[in-house]
Amino acid sequence: LSSFEVDVPQADLGGIGVKNLELRYLHSNDSLHGAVTVELGPVGDIGGSVDFIHGHFNGATLNYSAGDGPGIDLGGPLQIYLTELGGGFTVEPPVIEAHGEITGGPQTLGCALLGIHAEVVVHFEPEFALDANGTGSLLCQSVASETFHLDAGGHIGLGAFIHIHFLVFALEGGFDFEAETEHGHF
Repeated sequence: LSSFEVDVPQADLGGIGVKNLELRYLHSNDSLHGAVTVELGPVGDIGGSVDFIHGHFNGATLNYSAGDGPGIDLGGPLQIYLTELGGGFTVEPPVIEAHGEITGGPQTLGCALLGIHAEVVVHFEPEFALDANGTGSLLCQSVASETFHLDAGGHIGLGAFIHIHFLVFALEGGFDFEAETEHGHF
């Protein structure tokens, strides 16, 4: 057996909606991958995956998505919703990843008034590196982005940019800072 693959795009298992069901085995690298997403109705869905290589656990992910719904109401006087949250890790190579998104304000034309999406990825080999990125949106249009990088080689990067486009004008600007502490450069 050189490989085995099962993909089920959509299924109803005893009243529970399941989508993106995957099961893959590859003999070439002796790997097994499984993934599934469970539909939670108007609240969204939860998905996850698990990976094995040579019979040993190598990683997993878990993700929540609001889908077409507004998300999970975080309460308070403002309309703020959690629309995405997830993360995962791998053993070889060792990597940890996390991401999330919140939206705020009333829904307008199917879009939230404001949104913030962020992600963090940490690599431990071949050398340590941390990357954090975020984007801000206004009516589902990206209007700002932020980046941060740090690694074991002494490289530090930081950037923030704004890009707002209206019918008759645009506003753009930002900064990008990089330093290599090992060489004393900024």
